[in-house]
Amino acid sequence: MNINTLLDWGTKNMQHGEVDTMKEGIRPIPKDLVQALLQTDADKMKKCVQMYINPSSTLAQKQAALDLILLFVETRENAVDLHHTTINGFLPILEDLKSERPSIRLRCAWITGTILQHNPVSQKYFMEQNGQNRLLDALRWELDPQNKGDLDVVGKIVLALSALIENNPSALKELYQSGLFSVVMKILDLTPDDIAKFEENAKAEDAFLKQELQKKNEESSIATEEPNSKQNDDRIVPESSIAAHIQVEDFDSTLKLKTQEIVQDAADTEREPQSKLWTRAFQKTIFFFRKVMVESDTFKLALAKEGDGEFFKKCAAFLRAHPTEYDLIDKTLNAIDLMLQAPDRIQQYIHDAAKKSPELKECIAHLKSIIGKQMNQGGEEFPFPEILRLCFDIESRL
Repeated sequence: MNINTLLDWGTKNMQHGEVDTMKEGIRPIPKDLVQALLQTDADKMKKCVQMYINPSSTLAQKQAALDLILLFVETRENAVDLHHTTINGFLPILEDLKSERPSIRLRCAWITGTILQHNPVSQKYFMEQNGQNRLLDALRWELDPQNKGDLDVVGKIVLALSALIENNPSALKELYQSGLFSVVMKILDLTPDDIAKFEENAKAEDAFLKQELQKKNEESSIATEEPNSKQNDDRIVPESSIAAHIQVEDFDSTLKLKTQEIVQDAADTEREPQSKLWTRAFQKTIFFFRKVMVESDTFKLALAKEGDGEFFKKCAAFLRAHPTEYDLIDKTLNAIDLMLQAPDRIQQYIHDAAKKSPELKECIAHLKSIIGKQMNQGGEEFPFPEILRLCFDIESRL
């Protein structure tokens, strides 16, 4: 029995006069209230996209629109809807991976990675728009010391690449042919001087944002009045009505309030230091390489042979430069160990590539010594035992 049948039965079985009595106590529901109740996520995303692509929108309004889009696309249905012709919102986001403003590039990369996760439909559309090379070009740009790159953006791009290649061999193949490994491995090369340069970029951008967002705050007329404690009479509906139990969201007000929040945050919030962002970017990079190894033995071998064993050399350089970054050491050793665990048909090739980095064996021996001393002094908590185990496993394979 559907709802219409049920209502029809109820009306017919009412006693004489009850219908007229009910009608007298019911006021018509206003049209704008009905529209608010019927508004879908697709409608709201469309409003966000319209605000984002509007040339007259302020930077804060664009950021607010992207923040709300990010919330919507966490569900696969909304992620697919975003690139549907009725909204057509994914393409502007892809194009702004090269935006002048890091705050916009960050959000665009974040949205992209969220959409691509476990979503073959969106991955297909993404590749039709040459998205894989857009992402790789964006990462190249962020890592170029001549540009004003941002490590937070770097991390989000690497996550988007990881999402794209999962169960997607065609994407991995195209990215590999475009120089994927050599670009991503630059993250493993970053030095303290590079991170200091990123820090300078971040401080300059923060100063710009505080000035720009506060200047535009009054111009954008985004201030909202305090909600009236008394509801307008024409919005009152009977308590027995289903509509009385539904919280109505005015999405235009949501956009305005989100914009206000961003302006306030720009004035009050201190940004995380780039050293922390570098740590996260490094972790995401190691995670990316592990995913490559798991996805395909062919590309596992290609990664091992890239640049005459560059992966092992860069890992060794990191281990040598950061002997006390135990969490990152653990993740790096795990990746090396996974690389060396190869099928017989490619194992020798991979081991030969590893042997082209004699410094790796030296680093492993040095790490064993450091961790052994730490454990002798009572430091038996994780990850010391795991690091030591990995050192022995790797050493036995080199």
